[in-house]
Amino acid sequence: MKAITLLKTAHITMFLFCLICLVAAVLAYGYPEKLTLAEQLVAHMSLIVLPAFIKIGYVLRLVSLDILGLPVN
Repeated sequence: MKAITLLKTAHITMFLFCLICLVAAVLAYGYPEKLTLAEQLVAHMSLIVLPAFIKIGYVLRLVSLDILGLPVN
């Protein structure tokens, strides 16, 4: 995979999983009375699991920046 494609993939991955985390947080804490217990459980569990995918996207970003020779910050 080309480094620039990897960088774009990393940015998309981080953005999408941040957005999904935000939705899960709103569902888990904003509307608990409108959700079933199972739906609340899934929302809370996703708040534990989803940040790992954000971190994977960040690592992909760092790797692609290193390959491109750009400053890693």
